[in-house]
Amino acid sequence: MTDKQTDGTEEKLRIIFDGVSDGIFMISKQGEVYSWNTGASEILGWSKEEATGRVLAEMIMPPRHREVYEASGFFPHLSETISGRTIDLPALTRDNRVIDISLRVSELKINNRLFFIGFIRKLPVDGHPQHQPQSFNKLPEKEMEGKSWELTEIFERVTDGFAALDKDCLFTYVNRWACQMFQRELVSLLGKCVWDIFPEAVGSATYIALQNALHTQRHTQSVDLYAPLGLWLEYNMYPSANGVSVFFKDITVQKKKEKEVAEARALADKLIDSLPGVFYFYDINGKFIRWNKQLEEVTGYGVDEIAGMHPAQLFPDDEKEKIADMIKTVFENGYKDIEADFLSKSGIRTSYYFKSLLIEYNGMPCLLGTGVDIAERKKSNERLKQSYEEIRELTEYLQKVREEERMRISHEIHDELGQLLTVLKMDVSWVNKHIPESNTEVKKRIAETLGTIDHTVRTVRRIASELRPALLDDLGLRAAMIWHIREFEDRTGIKAKVDLMEKDIYLSDDQKTSLYRILQESLTNVVRHSQAKKVNISLTVKDANLILTISDNGQGFDAGRRTLKTLGLLGMKERTLGMGGQYSIQSIPGKGTTVTVVLPVQTETGAG
Repeated sequence: MTDKQTDGTEEKLRIIFDGVSDGIFMISKQGEVYSWNTGASEILGWSKEEATGRVLAEMIMPPRHREVYEASGFFPHLSETISGRTIDLPALTRDNRVIDISLRVSELKINNRLFFIGFIRKLPVDGHPQHQPQSFNKLPEKEMEGKSWELTEIFERVTDGFAALDKDCLFTYVNRWACQMFQRELVSLLGKCVWDIFPEAVGSATYIALQNALHTQRHTQSVDLYAPLGLWLEYNMYPSANGVSVFFKDITVQKKKEKEVAEARALADKLIDSLPGVFYFYDINGKFIRWNKQLEEVTGYGVDEIAGMHPAQLFPDDEKEKIADMIKTVFENGYKDIEADFLSKSGIRTSYYFKSLLIEYNGMPCLLGTGVDIAERKKSNERLKQSYEEIRELTEYLQKVREEERMRISHEIHDELGQLLTVLKMDVSWVNKHIPESNTEVKKRIAETLGTIDHTVRTVRRIASELRPALLDDLGLRAAMIWHIREFEDRTGIKAKVDLMEKDIYLSDDQKTSLYRILQESLTNVVRHSQAKKVNISLTVKDANLILTISDNGQGFDAGRRTLKTLGLLGMKERTLGMGGQYSIQSIPGKGTTVTVVLPVQTETGAG
């Protein structure tokens, strides 16, 4: 939980707990005080600091009334049957006076942990406790449930919007996040019907979902657009006999990202279908993933037929060996060009020139191919160039979508999972503080658990940073590279000599991302293949060119052998070419490897 969220929670607790005259407390299943309001202090005399962490029954039980407490189920072990009941008991105050109190306790679950919330009211001195009108036996059930819902929202959903509605859909509670989302004041909502406040929502998906929740008494979820403010909201509705509680969160950013991804995919589909000649790509097992309409027209096969075919089945028997060799070569070397004859479903042979390239799609290697009719040979060079540029444009869109997805996942891992781990550590630390020092075995296990949580937090941060380092967007390329290099040294033990320019120069977001990914892939190759002991990394500007160099003293390889070209190397080359730069890799067996990227840039210094 962040400091901001903690401050907001404490403020809400103060307002809700101290805004009523009744004593309010929250205790664990073991009876230990977790929360304590001003009203409880005024009635029983114990301050919040004195009461927190103590067993409530032991603190307020007069010794001579032990049997009364045992009979009530309030001591020595808190019984779940006490929930929902009102108990009239004698209580011992801080100054050793015995007073009569009326006590009502209800269950409260927070993050699947069971607590009890209690309400205390002092009874008059001259009356019998069982017959006093001030007893909680007379307190309306709706009031008790309303208070429980308010506390549930505070402790369990502090970052979401929350509203409690009665069975007539009148607001009984609205938290500040909900008020901020809908740009409404709290006083304008409480006691009002939700459909009078938001008449435009009548008949919407949310309206139907709420009615369904009240009717079926089951949890209901919906996603809806609140048009007046342009907000996409996700609702979770939890009904009860007396109304419904609604948790909702703003997913507008997520919806915008989904729209951008959908638009990018739609554009990719248009590019594929607009390409000249045939276009297709399939995985290493020969299963077609995507193809354009022209492949269907040339071969005469329909969508379902192609989906179930192996690429070799589209060629005559005397061409099958050549096609098999072409497929093998592409997956080994990265590319292959051949001339071969399509064999249509009706038996017609058509000569085509095919250009095939190895790409990575959804984390797996795939063969991407284009083909042109050789009858158009004179135009083939210009058509293939256009195809390659459009394929590169498609690849850039796929890379952009992947980077956006990495950023989204990184933020969710860092924000959501990181927050949960922080809360978990706080809870474990709280438990640790309330275990006697003499219980060394439990103390030891809790210390180990805290160590595991810390390790998990570091791992979560590392994974989130590797997916998309926040430094790249916040402080620029140089800072992100330094951070990654230090992480590389710590993780691998390989020493790095670094020579980076003192100030960042202006680079587009795509250029920064591409250069960072090239560094990341290069260092990954050093670890996987080089057996190097040290690596030199430099980033300098010379003659209006930004030059990135990564060299190691490892075992090297024969750079002239095509079989050694990997998806990683091809990916770095494509990223560099996409920026209008030059990529080269030099290596000699036993002499190490050097990767060089030269990128034309503006020479003015600025934010990078």
